[in-house]
Amino acid sequence: MNTLYIYAPHFSPRLKYTLEFVFTSYIKVNYQLIDDLNEINKHRYPCVLNYSFETLPVHDFWIKPHDLLSQNGISPEIELHTDYRGPVPYFFANKNDDLGFDIFSAIFYLISRYEEYQPTAEFDKYGRYQPESSVLQQLKVLQKPVADYWMRWLFKAIQNKYPNLEMHKPAYRFISTLDIDNAYAFTNKGWVRQSGGLVKEIAGGRFQHASYRIGTWLNLKADPFDTYDYIFEIHKKHQQKPLLFFLVGDKQGVDTNLHFRNKSFRQLIKSSAKKAGVQLHNSYASSRKLKRLNEEKSRLENIIHQPVHKVRQHYLAIQLPQTYRNYHEAGISEDYSLGYASVHGFRAGTSFPFYFYDLQNEKQLDVLVYSSPIMEVTLQQYLQLEPREAIQAYETVINEIKKSDGIFVSLWHNESLSNRGEWKGWREVFEGMLERAK
Repeated sequence: MNTLYIYAPHFSPRLKYTLEFVFTSYIKVNYQLIDDLNEINKHRYPCVLNYSFETLPVHDFWIKPHDLLSQNGISPEIELHTDYRGPVPYFFANKNDDLGFDIFSAIFYLISRYEEYQPTAEFDKYGRYQPESSVLQQLKVLQKPVADYWMRWLFKAIQNKYPNLEMHKPAYRFISTLDIDNAYAFTNKGWVRQSGGLVKEIAGGRFQHASYRIGTWLNLKADPFDTYDYIFEIHKKHQQKPLLFFLVGDKQGVDTNLHFRNKSFRQLIKSSAKKAGVQLHNSYASSRKLKRLNEEKSRLENIIHQPVHKVRQHYLAIQLPQTYRNYHEAGISEDYSLGYASVHGFRAGTSFPFYFYDLQNEKQLDVLVYSSPIMEVTLQQYLQLEPREAIQAYETVINEIKKSDGIFVSLWHNESLSNRGEWKGWREVFEGMLERAK
């Protein structure tokens, strides 16, 4: 038996979207949608998933639906009907069906980011959705990819019901990514900018930093952010090809990289593209401005002479749904921005990528969203962990993802691999992560 027949009286865009995610990401199985009960009665299919309130005259696997997937628009009040299986919560609990909850509504609620549209959602000064508003954080399970757990439960339950049905699980993958917010600490910054920085450092008593700046000017010391040789060598050692996201937006506010016309900067980008994947770290200023996004995409493409179709939003400042609409319009097909700055964890409850669903227009956009569940800046600056504690945090996240055969996307910065100042000892964390993530 190689086909799972899925019956529902009506296949809404939400239901089709969720079924495609479940049965192509974790559960690899051929499936066919049927909305005609007479066809079920006539053919007596051997493997039927019944997503309805009806009793079927076949040996079916029954999941009773919540009405979330038949709705349109965004309701300000959704009762999640939470229950638990061991330490793992699940939503839209049912009674008397074969799974005990409406897994499809539960997954849709998380990957559509439904909660981020709620009137109770809180945002910081950069417009970033705050984890304190997230139901997963409130339930203290943000560090568990709960949707991956649910799909494992479903796989096992269907397998028990239909042991001869051909189903497969995915293979674990690791994607090492680095954001290049500031290519160099001091090099190529210009005398006006450098002098201003030096004055601030001396006035603030940061004499060691000032000394390092002067040493870099005089070519007596290497620029601390110039960690590129190390990055490429360590990835080669671990047989990984990193993905580097370069910021080429105009200098404004938190976007402070070198000008995209700077010769040394352009050469760095070109040489990196020969050793690694190079894609766009679109500026904070571009998060809501399609014109600026297109300009930055065009700049990078003209430097590397390759198409740019992957992005990570600077500051992780995605604005739903506008940022993803802009990505779609600009021809961006993959985004790596989904995560939190202040805590680590699975913002959408899964380690698997999913296409963005525009709740306001009720349609899927062809932008594949990858979760970045843990960032070194989160651990060092927000959570103030020591390197040994950070290694444990990475190990916990990686182990969770490996249990689900999911995709681990790491997020580091070139400057955090300087192994000096506040980042002393963090190369050991990075290398430990690479070793554990294999």
